[in-house]
Amino acid sequence: MSTEIPEDFWPQIDHQLERIATEKPDTFEAVRDLLLDLNYDQIVVEVHRNGPRPFDLDSAFFAGSGGDATLLDALERAGWQTVAFAASYHYAMTHPVTGETLTYIEGDVLRGDHLSSR
Repeated sequence: MSTEIPEDFWPQIDHQLERIATEKPDTFEAVRDLLLDLNYDQIVVEVHRNGPRPFDLDSAFFAGSGGDATLLDALERAGWQTVAFAASYHYAMTHPVTGETLTYIEGDVLRGDHLSSR
């Protein structure tokens, strides 16, 4: 994989997903850092298109939810396992080594399992 970040939005999404799959982040924080990497300038523009979106230490956003490649697939390739699945746009995953969990809800990525406990 090229370490150079492409210029356009969808190539940046593909690059971001490939980084997740190959760098294999095993904590929510590491996934969050990849998703909110400011070097993905076209992704940043899209995420904040309708005004600034603040993210805290327990939240991030995946902007490529309409594309062919998915965050679910990238996380599975990185070793994460699905623990709850309501739909392709709402699921929870855990990392088998660290035990950390995250929930994906229509692009929002949240620390912890916000699906199984419902």
